[in-house]
Amino acid sequence: MRHPPTRRSVARLPGPAPRPPAAPRAATWVVLLAALVVACAPGRDGATPVHAGPVVAPVDGSGDGSPGAASAAGDWLLDEVEATARVRRHPDGRTVDLENGLLRRRFALAPDGATVALDDLMTGASLLRAVGPEARLTVDGRPLAVGGLLGQPDRAYLRPAWREQLEADPAALHLVDWSEGPTEAPFPWARVRHAEDRPWPPPGRRLTLRFARDGVADAPDAPQPGLPALEVDVIHELYDGLPVLGKWIVVRNVGAAPVTLDGFRSEFAGAEPELSFDKLLVTLLEQC
Repeated sequence: MRHPPTRRSVARLPGPAPRPPAAPRAATWVVLLAALVVACAPGRDGATPVHAGPVVAPVDGSGDGSPGAASAAGDWLLDEVEATARVRRHPDGRTVDLENGLLRRRFALAPDGATVALDDLMTGASLLRAVGPEARLTVDGRPLAVGGLLGQPDRAYLRPAWREQLEADPAALHLVDWSEGPTEAPFPWARVRHAEDRPWPPPGRRLTLRFARDGVADAPDAPQPGLPALEVDVIHELYDGLPVLGKWIVVRNVGAAPVTLDGFRSEFAGAEPELSFDKLLVTLLEQC
C-alpha cells in the first residue's frame, strides 16, 4: 500500500557571503604542466623522458611470442582505419583472441575460462594486471565465481610465464563450451533523428563463453554437488573500427530446484586504471 507524500517545512539557511572571483586555476595548472614537461625533456641537464602509464609489451602475442594481430594504421577517430573484428583461436587450442587491430582481449580456454591479456594494439601497452573470474554471482546468499584462474604470485602485474602455472578454481563454475559469431542487436532500434546511415547492430564479432558445474548439471552425483544447477553465458563483443568492448552475462537455472540470484558483478579484469592528471603531475615532479 502506498502512502501519499507528507508536507514538510524546509528551513532555508542563508549562504556565505560572496567571495571575489579567483584567478582561473585551470590556466595555472596548464602552465605548470607545460613547464614541467619542458624541464623533463631529454637533452636538458641530462633529464630522461617521462613515461607515465601502462607497461608496454610487444604487440604480437602479448609478450609471449605467439603471433598477434597487426596494429591498425591511422587514427580511428579521424581516419577510416582497417580495424575489422575477428575471433582467432591459437594452434595449441588453449587460448582464443577477440581483436580488431586496435584492441585485443585474450581468453584462456584451459584449465578454465578467464581473461589472461588485454592489450592496446595502438600503443603496444599491456593493460591487464591480474586474472580474475569472468563474473561473480551471489546465489542463495552465497558467492559463486564464474571461471577464473588461481595462483598468480603477484596481482600487481602479470608475467606471460605465469599463465602456464595458473589453475582452475575448484569452487567455481567451469568453462564447458564456447562459440563465436557476428554481433547481435540487444534490442530493436528505430532511427528517429537525423544521423548517418550506420548499421544496427554495430558490426563486429561476438564471443560467448558458457560456464556450468562439471558433469550433468542436475545429476545428484555431479563432481560439484554443492553448486547450484546454473548455466552462465558470458558474452563479449568487439566492434569494427572502435577500441570498444561490450560484455554482459545470461544466467539460466537448468535444475529442478528454484534458486535466488541475489546479485552479480560482470567484470573482474584487473586492468590498468586510466591515467589521471594528478598522477601525471606527480610522475613529472618525481622525474624532475
